[in-house]
This record gives sequence, structure tokens and C-alpha cells, in this order.
Amino acid sequence: MPVLQVSQAATRAQYEKVAQVVNLDDQPPAGLICHAVAETPSGEVVIVDVWESAEASAQFARERVFPAFAATGNDELMAQGPPQAYETFHLIGGR
Repeated sequence: MPVLQVSQAATRAQYEKVAQVVNLDDQPPAGLICHAVAETPSGEVVIVDVWESAEASAQFARERVFPAFAATGNDELMAQGPPQAYETFHLIGGR
């Protein structure tokens, strides 16, 4: 069952620093259906991911996200742990 996760970064710069290490654009992870990021008017960044399963998300976090947090000195993000995964009940893919 696909899951949706919503997480945050304090700033766009913080997101981009981690994103560069994670390298989603060149190496998309197995199980990722959709990744979307938006900057709010206050400057916070909202990240929405849809995964094929909670297990695929957890594996990506263990293998790439948490090491990227450590490599970029984002201990506060590491301390938050992975975002809550919610099972989707309605998901439509684009054409």
C-alpha cells in the first residue's frame, strides 16, 4: 500500500544542502513514486513524498537521508527521526 510522508526543512538552503548529498535527481530511490518540495512564505520548506511502501521509505532514510544529515551537520534533523508515514486511500498518477 502506498504511503504519504510530509516533512520540513527550516530553510531552502538547508534542504538544498542535504538534497545535493542525497542526489535524488540522478539516483532516484527504489519505491519512490513522487517527491515534491515547496517553500512557504515564511521561508520554511515543506517536503511531500509518496512511496510504494513504508519499508521502501525506511530503507531510503537509513541508507541515504540520515547519512546525508550527518554529512551536512544537520543533527537537529537527524534527531527528529523519519516522518510519519500515512497509508494512502486515494492516489492518482499523472499522465
